[in-house]
Amino acid sequence: GIHGMESTPSAQCKRRRPRVGLSQQQRLAMIIVPFFLVMLNLLVETVESAHVFDAYRLIQYDRNGKPYGSRHGQVYMASPARVRSSSANMDAVSGAGAGTGSGAADDRKVDEEGSPPPSTKKKRRGSSGDLHRKLAMVPIADLTEESLEQMVDKRNAAVVLILLPSPEALAATSPEDIERFKRLERFMITRQWKIPIYFAFDDENLQSIAAHIDGAAAVGAANASSSSSSNDRYQFAAAGSDASLVPSLHVTNMHGWVRGAPSAGTDADSAPTVALVANYDTFAAAPGLAVGSDHNGSGVVAVLELARIFGRLYSEFRTQGPLSVLFVLTGAGRMNYAGTKTWIRKADSRVLEALEFVLCLEDIASGDDLYLHVSRNPRDQDIRSITENFVDTAKQMDVNLEVVYTQLNSSDSTIHWQHEQFTKKRILGATLANHRTPRPMFEGSSIFDRSSMVDTKILARNIKLVMESLARFIYGHPGQYMDIASHSHAVNQEFVDSWMHFLGQHPRALPFLTPQSPISRELEKTLRAHATDVARHSFNFESVYKFYRSSTYNTTITAFKVKPISFDIALAVAVVAYLLLLHFFLKYGGSLKELMKALKPKAE
Repeated sequence: GIHGMESTPSAQCKRRRPRVGLSQQQRLAMIIVPFFLVMLNLLVETVESAHVFDAYRLIQYDRNGKPYGSRHGQVYMASPARVRSSSANMDAVSGAGAGTGSGAADDRKVDEEGSPPPSTKKKRRGSSGDLHRKLAMVPIADLTEESLEQMVDKRNAAVVLILLPSPEALAATSPEDIERFKRLERFMITRQWKIPIYFAFDDENLQSIAAHIDGAAAVGAANASSSSSSNDRYQFAAAGSDASLVPSLHVTNMHGWVRGAPSAGTDADSAPTVALVANYDTFAAAPGLAVGSDHNGSGVVAVLELARIFGRLYSEFRTQGPLSVLFVLTGAGRMNYAGTKTWIRKADSRVLEALEFVLCLEDIASGDDLYLHVSRNPRDQDIRSITENFVDTAKQMDVNLEVVYTQLNSSDSTIHWQHEQFTKKRILGATLANHRTPRPMFEGSSIFDRSSMVDTKILARNIKLVMESLARFIYGHPGQYMDIASHSHAVNQEFVDSWMHFLGQHPRALPFLTPQSPISRELEKTLRAHATDVARHSFNFESVYKFYRSSTYNTTITAFKVKPISFDIALAVAVVAYLLLLHFFLKYGGSLKELMKALKPKAE
């Protein structure tokens, strides 16, 4: 039966090697999968090129109906242009074309009442200018008053993004540069800006964007067509709406007691008392950056730590002092110490009459020197006794302390130091601070007053100095160093550090504070942990200043990396070619012969 079968090698080979070909599904996959992978790669690249960062808008407020600060907050697909300094021109531009200018800046300063003088320049914004419809990115180290005015008024920038040093870089910045930054900050709040002005901390992503802009500008200088059609670009956009008017300011004061040893015939509120006072709100050019670590976070931490120490000291019968200690935290400190004034007005008259001495604490976490400001005649025996306690204690602790006597002008509506609100009520008071001269209310706090700029060890040292000085007064041992703040009553460095860190993470700009704010709740909670009879009082404060606020402290800005028009054209051509190829495959099964046969004209 096998003789009829082919047994040649060629026949056997044919039987062993059947014809192999790609199925229609396999050929379809060979067309679709590569295209899908290419499109997926483009999508991934687009997602990775989007950088989201937090930005903080320049404050917006009115004074007596006159507008100041940044009046708008929306940013919609603005192209960035990096403004940087050079030795010859402070206004060199990358990514926006050349543009220079010079102009004299007004020497605007906040007056003694904290009132920004009105702008003397009126600019008409037009559609021309090398920064028109662009977001100007500029490091604050490269910014001046003149260059900022030129960017906005002459070069018509749509948005200004000011890049701040990172906390680490800020700590390494020279004091001279910090002071220059603060002067620029104060200048920015003294006039109206009709465009959004934002602050953001410089980081690697923003530096990468800046480098990209510089690179595109360099290419554009060599080949303008290449710059305009073949390079990727960035677009910036910010979600959210403009700020809304705050009808009235909500202010909260709170206080607590550590009661002294009871005496016969005297109720608790009439017992002789020493008060420690600090204001806890802040102010800065950007409310979202108004953490005020030194001014006046340091004073708040000092009051809380002293409440903890006195609470423990007075809990023991043998160390309970004859004087009660009252701890007061007030709001509206930047508003002429309006919170302190209201606290005095609302306080029980017995409490005010029992106040032997009031010490206000302000800015005591930086600098080697301290100043004790008093508004009484230096020949007054009561004030001399107290100041001598502070001076002697400072000498024994090797701290430079100077007593500064100032004459209170009753006709002056401006309160330069917090204790002056008490002095007006004939209550003996003083303010301990690290600066010799008062600061107008819009100059005390700053966006550069951050935790990296203070020294918590200096703060702990100054808290101990206050404790030792007051102990001499309370226990009646003038001229004697008692070393009260030691052992179990020593300053707790961990407590100080943790509270400074907490305050450094929570802005406390007055327009954003409410009685339910987390910072208010935490302050009251800590007071209740170490003091008794804790009470709080909230009130609405009306002022010639009207502030605006957004729903949040910060705004999220997204930097999108977008392709040029040439990419869109090339992508459209690729899609059309792909569709033609897919049509050919589906109609002719991928056979070139079938395609040629279909294209061949039929014979008549």
